[in-house]
Amino acid sequence: MNDINFNMLPNHLLRTLVACIFFVSILGLMAGCKSVNAANHQQLQQIQQKAQMAKNGVIERKRSGGDVSEMLRLMSQVKPNIDNKDFDKAEAVLDEVLSLLETGDNPAMSSRGYSENSSDAYGSPEVVNIKGYTEDAMEPFVSRDGKYLFFNNLNDPKVNTELLYAEKIDELNYNFKGPVKGVNSSSLEGVPTLDENNKFCFVSTREFQKTRLTLFCGDFNDGEVTGLHTIGKSMVNRNGVRLNMGPELSPDGETLYYTESVLDTKSGGIPKSLNIKIATLNNGDYYTVSNSDDIFKNINTDALEYAPSISKDGLVLSFTRASELIVGNQSSGKDLRILVSTRKSPGEAFGVPEEISSIRGFVEGPTMLDNGNIIYFHKKDGSRFKIFRVTRNN
Repeated sequence: MNDINFNMLPNHLLRTLVACIFFVSILGLMAGCKSVNAANHQQLQQIQQKAQMAKNGVIERKRSGGDVSEMLRLMSQVKPNIDNKDFDKAEAVLDEVLSLLETGDNPAMSSRGYSENSSDAYGSPEVVNIKGYTEDAMEPFVSRDGKYLFFNNLNDPKVNTELLYAEKIDELNYNFKGPVKGVNSSSLEGVPTLDENNKFCFVSTREFQKTRLTLFCGDFNDGEVTGLHTIGKSMVNRNGVRLNMGPELSPDGETLYYTESVLDTKSGGIPKSLNIKIATLNNGDYYTVSNSDDIFKNINTDALEYAPSISKDGLVLSFTRASELIVGNQSSGKDLRILVSTRKSPGEAFGVPEEISSIRGFVEGPTMLDNGNIIYFHKKDGSRFKIFRVTRNN
C-alpha cells in the first residue's frame, strides 16, 4: 500500500478501497470475538464503531479535497493488530485516524483560531518498557544522569495518584522499583522532578484546602525522599484563585519552571487558564521572577500551556499545549500537542515554538535529555497511558 498515491485516486475508487480496508477489519473483529474473553467484547465493539467512523470520515475528507494518505496507511494496520489480538494497538491506530480527521488538514490548527509551525526534527515514537509494571504510566521525568525514570500512575479522581520510579536497563527499558518512599499520601501526588543534587520536587493537593500550597520538595536517596517541605509560599494566591502545578527544576536546582493555573470559582474551581512561569531560589524558597511573562511571551497564549521541561543548558524548552480543558483522562487528543522552543542564552525570551509532528494523539508531559535531543512523554495507547520516547533526527 505504501506505493499507492491515495490522493490521486478518483473518489469512487477511494470509496472502494476504504470499504475494503473496513470490511477486512470487521472480518478480523468477528474472528477475534470468537477467541477472547468477555472483558474484551466491549472494547471490540468500540473498535468496530471507531472503524465505521473512520471509514465515513476518510471518504468525506477525500470528497472535500483533503489529504487522506496517512489515514489510509494507518487504517491498513487495524486488521494485523486484531489478528495478533493486540486490541489496544488496533484501537490506538483508529484513535489516531479520528484525531487526524478532527484536526483538519493542518494538525497544528487549534479550535482557538491560531496555528503553530510544525517540526519534523524528531523520529517516530518508541514505547518505553517498564518491566514489572502493567498499569498506567504518566508524567515521566528521567533523572539528568539517566539512571531513574520517575512517573505517576493514572491522573484521575477515581484513583489514588502516586509517585513511582524505575531503574534504567537501557534507553527503552527500565526495572520497576515501586512507589517513591516518603512522598505519597491519600491525596494526589504527581509530576516529579529532580535536580543534580538530588532535590526531589512534585505536586500534591494534600494541603491545598488549608494553605493553598501544592508544591513540595525533599532530598531523594535510594528510592526515598526525606526532609519533605512545601515551597513557593510567595507564589500562592491566598484566595484560592491560583494553583501551582507541573514543577520542573533546572539541573542546579536554582531555577523552578512551573505552571500557574487560574481557577474559575464560578465553575467549582476548574482551571480557566494555564501558563508557564519561572521562579528562582532565594533564601531557601522560590520566587517568581519579575520578567517571567516576558520570558514566555512567545509560549503562553489563550490556549493552555503546561508541563514545562528544560534542557540541561537552559536553552531548549519543551511543553504541552491544549486548546481545550482536559478533564481527568478524557480527550480525543485532537487538541493536544508537544512543542519545542529555543533561545540563544539563559535569561532571554524563548522563541516561537514548533510542534513536534511525529507526536500525535493524547500526549502530554515531555521530559528531555541530551539538551533536547531525546524527549520522553506519555501517550494514551489503547486503554492505557504509556511512556514513549522520540529522538532528534541526525
